[in-house]
Amino acid sequence: MDKSRAIDAVKAYLVGHGGHVVDRFIRVSGGEFEPQPFGVCVPKRVLVPADIVELVLGEAFKPQPAPVDPEMRKWLADCMGAVEATNEEQQQLWERNDRRRDSGEAKEWVSEGMGYGPCVGLFGGKPVHVSLRRAKVAGLWIVFYHATSLVVHHDLVRDWLKAHLPEAAYENRTDATNFHNVFPRS
Repeated sequence: MDKSRAIDAVKAYLVGHGGHVVDRFIRVSGGEFEPQPFGVCVPKRVLVPADIVELVLGEAFKPQPAPVDPEMRKWLADCMGAVEATNEEQQQLWERNDRRRDSGEAKEWVSEGMGYGPCVGLFGGKPVHVSLRRAKVAGLWIVFYHATSLVVHHDLVRDWLKAHLPEAAYENRTDATNFHNVFPRS
């Protein structure tokens, strides 16, 4: 796509999200501006989808997935669920479970002491890293993951998980808020 069509695509997106065009700039009421490539200004508070960024900035910003890692697939092979959760969220889930111990409602929870931080690909020439930690909860291996790099491309993370997790774990993924959905209904 040529430069003028890419700029027009960004303008159309931003105008559709509350901005308006003034000469070659996008203005949003009360917004702050950052200079962008090709003289386009984007308010800091407006998120521009990755496909628009790729149109404007070209091939360098197309996500480049990392190759499948057989060792990582082996480490994840027993997982039955995946939970997007930071280390803090994982700790809070463990603590909430542990508080149920006196009432007998706590699930058995054994965390592994180690984890991994693989690069799942590149976006804009920058690595996208994910933190992975496992725990055996109620007899099921669960992997806890979250993106840790400065640059994050959620499609790259999702595609990496799909390539490395067993199908059952990939289909049984959720976030910390919905952690209870990882377990079979009883």
